Amino acid sequence: MKRAFNFLVFTAVVLLFSSSVFAQSVKIVDLKGKVLVKKEPSADWQKAKVNMLLESSAEIKTDKKAICTLAFDEELKNIMTIKENSQVKLESIVPAQVFLPEGRVFSLIENLSAIEKFEVRTPTAIAGARGTGFSVESLNGQTLASCYKDFVYVMGLDKQGNTGEAKELAEKFGITINPDGSWDGPFGLSPEAMKEWQDFIGYLESLRGDGQDEGDSLQGLQDESKESLGDSLYQNRRAEEEGREPPGDGTGDGL
Repeated sequence: MKRAFNFLVFTAVVLLFSSSVFAQSVKIVDLKGKVLVKKEPSADWQKAKVNMLLESSAEIKTDKKAICTLAFDEELKNIMTIKENSQVKLESIVPAQVFLPEGRVFSLIENLSAIEKFEVRTPTAIAGARGTGFSVESLNGQTLASCYKDFVYVMGLDKQGNTGEAKELAEKFGITINPDGSWDGPFGLSPEAMKEWQDFIGYLESLRGDGQDEGDSLQGLQDESKESLGDSLYQNRRAEEEGREPPGDGTGDGL
């Protein structure tokens, strides 16, 4: 009976760890300055912390000179950085849908299949990734979408929230969506804008490197947990074969 129970426990835990912890949550992987989070609509605002997991309906608010970087997958391939003086609501994790009522976000989406879709919605527009790098800014009723890599699709929203025709924004171009959902013509991004994007890419590269050096990646945590679980089950099996009681945890009977 114990062996059957051990097998069931082993199967359940392996299934748990084999699936991504990020499946229905995002992780704060970096922050600077004053950043507040509200984990659910009825919760109070609290101080954000690195490694904090946030689920759908969570909100993030950054103060002046503050940033908050979220990972939508364990390999840090799908990243969004919330810039200063911004507020974001995570409307959905998979597919990824973010509401930006005010402020600015930078996103690099390199593994779209992991999250199915990535869209940033403002009061006047929706901008979505097609495996790309882009930024969205919402300010004074206008939305500015900028594409730095590959392509972005953009749709205007009228005052009733109805979407207009989707337009594809090419690399190194930006577009402004007015409060009524109408468009201004695309424009080429300035050298200053491209430099800001390169600085963002450099920041992400250092972030990914730091995570690997410190061994804090989710995969590392999963491997460590699996190894610990395997050691425990092995000890229990050996104890049963030798006719002894399996080792417990000091608080009661072992498995």
